[in-house]
Amino acid sequence: MLAHDIVLAEDDDELRPLVASSLRRRGFTVCCVDDGESLVAHVRRRAERGEAPDLIVTDVNMPGIDGIEAVGILRDWLPHLPVVVVTAYGDAAIRRRVNALDHAHILDKPFHMRHLHEKVDALLPRMGLALAT
Repeated sequence: MLAHDIVLAEDDDELRPLVASSLRRRGFTVCCVDDGESLVAHVRRRAERGEAPDLIVTDVNMPGIDGIEAVGILRDWLPHLPVVVVTAYGDAAIRRRVNALDHAHILDKPFHMRHLHEKVDALLPRMGLALAT
């Protein structure tokens, strides 16, 4: 079976490859972008080709539009696309914004990769993949 396809939006040049590598080791295909505008453009192009990703993992605070705003824009094309929103600033206002998005989960930084894996596993069916921890 084909691996689930994840788009990772993270502006931290050290964290982005760590998260991507961790997800790839678990059998996922991961495409990385480093800001909200790139996230919207990338996913929009793919959706127009009928190749929407299975999941978005996005940071909140990034240059330009933030991750939550980017996901809000993408909801016009992909209203049910699951999202994991990662933030170091998980205050009440951020939590309200994430909770207003359907099919979205929040993960506070710093996080253990196991917690990200649990969120991803909760949002994506296994598809017969033998995922390592």
